Amino acid sequence: MKVYIFYTDSHKILLDDFFLPSIKDEYNAELDITKFEQKCPSARLNSNGWIETMYFKIDTILKGINENINKQNNIFIHSDIDIQFFGNFIEDCKNIFSKSDCDILFQKGGRSICMGFFICQANAKTKQFFTDIKLQMKENGKNDEYNAKALLNIPHTFSKKDLRKSKKRNRFDNPYSITWNYLPSNKYINGTHVAISTANGEFKEPPQTAIMHHATCTIGVKNKIKQLKYVRDYFNKSII
Repeated sequence: MKVYIFYTDSHKILLDDFFLPSIKDEYNAELDITKFEQKCPSARLNSNGWIETMYFKIDTILKGINENINKQNNIFIHSDIDIQFFGNFIEDCKNIFSKSDCDILFQKGGRSICMGFFICQANAKTKQFFTDIKLQMKENGKNDEYNAKALLNIPHTFSKKDLRKSKKRNRFDNPYSITWNYLPSNKYINGTHVAISTANGEFKEPPQTAIMHHATCTIGVKNKIKQLKYVRDYFNKSII
C-alpha cells in the first residue's frame, strides 16, 4: 500500500526525526514523499500562508487518487508527518479496510474526522470530493478539515442526536454517496489521548494498543516535538 506524504522545510525535522525512523523495513511501506514551497513563514496552524499550504496537501491526495484510480488494488494512505508508528500499520490498515466496505477510513479527531491520516479508495466519488474541498477552500478561506466536514454534512458542533448518529455507519448522508468510518481510536491515537498540557510537559500514558501516534491538540513544531518525544520515549521504555 502506497503512503502519500508532503512536507515543507519548517516541518522536515518531524519527517527526519520521527516519521521516517518509525517505519521499519518489514512494514513494506511504499512512500511517496513530496516537498513543497514554504508558504507559511510561522509554520503555525491557521496563520498567514497556512491555507495555501493546505492546497499542497489536497494536491498530494489527488495525486494518490489519480495514480491509483485505474488499479485493481486502488487503496492508498494519506499521512501528515507529525506522526510516528509503533507497529505494522500497513498490514493493519489493509486488514481493517478490507472489512470496512468504505470509501474512506479517517483517524478520529475529537468528535469528528481528522484529515491528517486516512485510508482512501481511489474512485470517481473520492476524486470529486477532494477536488471540491480545494475549490471550497479557495472560495471561503477555510481549512481542509472544515470543508471536508461541510461537504460530508458533518456538523461543526455536535448535539446529543448528532453524537448518536456519528456512532453509526453511514452516519450523515452526503451528495457524493461516500461511505466512511473511523479507524480504531485505541490503535490510531492523537493528542487527546496523551496531552494534558504539551507546552508544560504534562502528559498521560498512551494506550498500550497504539500502533500510531499523531501529535495533535497542540500548536507549533516545538510543541509537536515535545509530544512526539514523550510518546516515543514511553514506548521505548515499555519495550525495555
